Amino acid sequence: MEQIEAFKKLRDACDDIVNAYDKEDEKELETAMGRFLFLCMQLQSLK
Repeated sequence: MEQIEAFKKLRDACDDIVNAYDKEDEKELETAMGRFLFLCMQLQSLK
């Protein structure tokens, strides 16, 4: 995965977190936060 693609996916995950928080959907929020953390780990491994 290219680094720019990783940042785009992080941006999308952040948007999903905010949307789930606004809708007060705990399951969706947990899923989005998990995806965000996973992407952070992938980005860290690219260093």
